[in-house]
Amino acid sequence: MREIVQETVYGGGIALIPSFAVGRTQEMLLMLHDLGFPIFLDGMGIEATEIMLNNREFLSNPHALQRAFSRARKINRSRERKNVIANPCIVITTAGMMNGGPVSYYMKNLYNREKCSLIFTGYQVEGTVGRTLIDTGRYVNEGLNVKPKMRMEQMDFSAHTDRSHIIKYIKKSNPGRVIFVHGDNPDGLVKDVRAMGFDCIAPKNGDKLKV
Repeated sequence: MREIVQETVYGGGIALIPSFAVGRTQEMLLMLHDLGFPIFLDGMGIEATEIMLNNREFLSNPHALQRAFSRARKINRSRERKNVIANPCIVITTAGMMNGGPVSYYMKNLYNREKCSLIFTGYQVEGTVGRTLIDTGRYVNEGLNVKPKMRMEQMDFSAHTDRSHIIKYIKKSNPGRVIFVHGDNPDGLVKDVRAMGFDCIAPKNGDKLKV
């Protein structure tokens, strides 16, 4: 991530980083604030970070987050965005899957700039603008249907646990029932959990469950 951002900004471009407001925005701030580049923070991530900093007892390193957040320049009005994209910088903004939020403005103005980079930082659900862009190479949103010239990178950051830890947690907690509600192709995991002796299902959209 740091290498891509450095290559982009030193090359005269803008590193556009769509990020989830809770968790990922703060992770990006902590990872990039010491590079020495201007960092602009836009969207719901600003308020989410402020809420976190008002509840410091729940943070592992509140001082580091406060320092990173203080160095970032916050965008509070839409008219400020025009000045943001005038010079090389880092933009961390919602929405993480590119459905709505300030990222739409930045994409409209940056998609044709070869020196800029779009860096995905999280999972893109099927049907979202981000997933369509990854699968087809086309940005389809708010009247645009274009093939961006900017560099695109997909980084493997995740806020979710992996299979082995899910299995370990189920064994330790010994639940009466396991319901998987998030993720692609859960059938294999459901089969394995059932083989362990647990009642386990992965409902489809529209299924009704009695809990």
